[in-house]
Amino acid sequence: MEWYRFDTVEAAQACLDAVNNHPKLPHVGRNALSGKLQPDKCQTTKWCDSVTECLDGKFGFPRVTEKWLDILEVSEEDRQAFLDAFNPSIEEYDPAWIPAREEEIV
Repeated sequence: MEWYRFDTVEAAQACLDAVNNHPKLPHVGRNALSGKLQPDKCQTTKWCDSVTECLDGKFGFPRVTEKWLDILEVSEEDRQAFLDAFNPSIEEYDPAWIPAREEEIV
């Protein structure tokens, strides 16, 4: 899985805000068998809840997948304009970026 990564939380948050506020969201799902829209079912309202602060001092969130961009019918021109505007570093996810959660003993 790839991530968008940034040197500052402000840059990461601006990018995430642009993704989450994209005109194609919320996205209404379709019935897998009939292909009909299902507005009464779950909708994708945003890509990601928040930016993650990484142990290496960078900030980021999971990259929007090509498959999802295809589903939303985002043009190649718009995809490139997004990358040009926010200039994220695109990196393969490394579990070392995020501290391990401690198991809670009950």
